[in-house]
Amino acid sequence: MRVQQLEQKLAGIEAEGPKMKKEWAEVERLANEGVSRVRSEMAMSVVESGERRCSQLDFSKAELRLRLEREKRTQLERQVEELVTNAGMTVPPPVMRQQDEEPAKQKIFCHSKG
Repeated sequence: MRVQQLEQKLAGIEAEGPKMKKEWAEVERLANEGVSRVRSEMAMSVVESGERRCSQLDFSKAELRLRLEREKRTQLERQVEELVTNAGMTVPPPVMRQQDEEPAKQKIFCHSKG
């Protein structure tokens, strides 16, 4: 009797074998898909992180250039103020160009003719 019970168990296990193999293959497939998805997401995350870092570096460089240009401007303005102060002169008014003077002369001549 004991042998018959063991033979029945063996038959049952052998019958479940192909089913277990199918289930195991499905588990492996799902695991591989999950691994592939995670790798893909990680790669995209690394690329996006690199892009963000590059854009931040570009922005930081632009901020640095702007700050340097502002410092240069401030320094030049101070130098101009020092030159004006040291020269003891004021900033002269803008000089009229010759083109601006000609219409004024023409108006004078028109009034004197009439």
